[in-house]
Amino acid sequence: MTEYFIKELAESDWLQYKALRLRSLQDSPDSFGSTYERESAFQTEQWKSRLKVPSSARDAVMFVAVVGGTYVGLVSCVINGTVVHSATLYQMWVAPEYRKDGIGRALLEDACRWAIGQNVRYLSLSVSTTNVAAISLYTSIGFEPTGEVELLRPGSEIESQTMKALLD
Repeated sequence: MTEYFIKELAESDWLQYKALRLRSLQDSPDSFGSTYERESAFQTEQWKSRLKVPSSARDAVMFVAVVGGTYVGLVSCVINGTVVHSATLYQMWVAPEYRKDGIGRALLEDACRWAIGQNVRYLSLSVSTTNVAAISLYTSIGFEPTGEVELLRPGSEIESQTMKALLD
């Protein structure tokens, strides 16, 4: 079993976050609504701003998994300012060499704990319908498909589905 820990990112972690996010987009281009080409063009302030609570949100957090000083996994959780008791997970990814080590589950569990602490009752996310491993992980911790399916992003033929979980 791989030794790792989960930590919350601060704005000062922007360089490590940038490297991890760009790696995730290169590794799993069919899993995200954005692209490597788009985000690799971001300027420093855009990267730093992603580690702040967006003006449209009530609160937000980003967690990373760290193995031996290297960031190997990521998830963000945003509580929309207009939707009471609901939050959305974004950017979920674990480096291929660490998948099936429990890191994805640990990231999701920390995001869930944080959300519960913020009085969130429902979490939602979007996942590519072809990403069977991710769907299995989400289902195993209580997420269920809502039936909503849409294109992953403009110009893509890949579909994504919304999943939702009731938090205890």
